[in-house]
Amino acid sequence: DHWALELLGEYLSLRLKRQVRYDLGLVYALWPEIMTYTDAGYLAIRTDGPRRDRDQILALIQQELHTLVEEGVVGAFDLGGDVLA
Repeated sequence: DHWALELLGEYLSLRLKRQVRYDLGLVYALWPEIMTYTDAGYLAIRTDGPRRDRDQILALIQQELHTLVEEGVVGAFDLGGDVLA
């Protein structure tokens, strides 16, 4: 499960950074925080940006999570030409 969370975190980081940071300029930074234990774990998405944009930022994150649930990683993994190294 640890590696699945790592992959999910990287996927969301790439998608959300492109949209929320680079395209819209709503945050200064965006990163996943992953914590795994022997029987549980969590993935948090952290941002650093103006409070006035909080609702829009949260809506975009929720939209991306919804896309992931509906389409899966393969279906939603359109990075618009970005290449994973």
